[in-house]
Amino acid sequence: MKSLKARFKKADSQDWTKNDEKLLQAVDYNDAGRVTSLLLRKGLVPTKLDSEGKSAFHLAATRGNVDCLEAMLAHGVDAMTKDSSGYTALHLASKHGHPQCVSKLLQASCPVDVADGSGRTALHLAAASGCISCSEILCDFKAPLNSKDKVRSLCSRSCCARLGLSQNAAQLGHSSEPLNLPNFSSLPLCPTEEESTEQASQTSSPSQSSVREKSSTPRKRKAPLPPLGTPSQEDRDAYEEIVRLRQERAQFLQKIRGLEQQEKQRRERAELDQASLRSMEKQIQELQERLVARDGEKEKLGKEVEALRSRLSSTENEKENTSYDIETLQDEEGEPLEFPGAEMLLSKKTLSPSAEELLATLQGQVQSLTVQNKELREKIQVLENYERDESSPPAPGDVVPITELSKEVFRLKEALNALPESGGPPQSPPNTDALQARIRALEEKLEETETRHSKVVTLYRSHLLYAVQGHMDEDVQRLLCQILSMQRLQEQGR
Repeated sequence: MKSLKARFKKADSQDWTKNDEKLLQAVDYNDAGRVTSLLLRKGLVPTKLDSEGKSAFHLAATRGNVDCLEAMLAHGVDAMTKDSSGYTALHLASKHGHPQCVSKLLQASCPVDVADGSGRTALHLAAASGCISCSEILCDFKAPLNSKDKVRSLCSRSCCARLGLSQNAAQLGHSSEPLNLPNFSSLPLCPTEEESTEQASQTSSPSQSSVREKSSTPRKRKAPLPPLGTPSQEDRDAYEEIVRLRQERAQFLQKIRGLEQQEKQRRERAELDQASLRSMEKQIQELQERLVARDGEKEKLGKEVEALRSRLSSTENEKENTSYDIETLQDEEGEPLEFPGAEMLLSKKTLSPSAEELLATLQGQVQSLTVQNKELREKIQVLENYERDESSPPAPGDVVPITELSKEVFRLKEALNALPESGGPPQSPPNTDALQARIRALEEKLEETETRHSKVVTLYRSHLLYAVQGHMDEDVQRLLCQILSMQRLQEQGR
């Protein structure tokens, strides 16, 4: 018999190639990309068994390599394939406690009630291994709870009851208040594989001994097997307790999900608050930068204001000095200056900051000078008419300058000197005294006018040069040349 099994294994292992070994190593290393590449390029079969009776598909389920298992399922592997021990991939995943692999296999339409060689389903193996998650997933996919294996009846239900009560009590925090669990000492326990093997050997050994004893002892009657009993009251209570604990667990899970949702919302609000806080800090930083810039501008404007104030104070001082000079000249002369535009040339307006304003001011002064010159001509005309009435001198022109006035005085002196030499009748002394007094008054007035004119021209020239210094344009230069030419004509007339 052993030689026959070895012969079969040798025949199966003859098809095993190096590529199959590479696939097995890729699954062992959990390299899903290499598994997919080997399946597509080499056309390998993931369920091919090696000399030890295992395949890459069963190894992925045993190790819990979900990615490799998913790649093989996507390649179209047969999930119902069993290994040499009679286990499917679902059995191996349930036995070793891999709930994700169990879920993937069930989603791939793997039957949930398939039994192995001992008649155990995936739920039997999950309950025996103590994996609550695998048991719950199998129950969600309608795994039969009353299924029986070949050794004991209703073993899965008793194992599930014992395992579910202990694990749920630990998860739900009943450690401080122990549950009044039913006594499971009377329940039949699920035997392991070794116990099943031992039991089978024990059952086989009496048969062999009975064969040996046939020759020596008479044949005895076998005792009948005990009838299969119905589920006890403790099993039903355990099942009801499991249902109740599942309901409580569902409620707790719902509360946990609600708390997780609240925690998630709180984190989102905290993130929003942090984002708004960062934006506000950024705005504050920008405002601080703008405030620093405004402070710099304010300091700069303050310096400019101080400079303008100093210039204004210096200008006011110059104005006061000029006014003081004018008042001094007026005090010395006894009457205000009669030169046209004297006050306007010495005013603050002539010290305008731009040449255009200075030109406009000078043009206005020229117009005012023209008006005052016209008024002066009228006064001179009135004076000439008065002199014509007194002494009947020859008719003067429209404008009587200072040179003609001096010539008139000189002519009057000559006429006065020629009076005694003439052969005519002498004039009366009152008329001669009056003429002499008038001549002296005219001479004094002439001298006073010449002195005042010279001082005013000198003062005008100095102030005009100071006013247009650095701002001299063509119109101002032409006006200054006119004033200078007037002074030269005055000097030539002397």
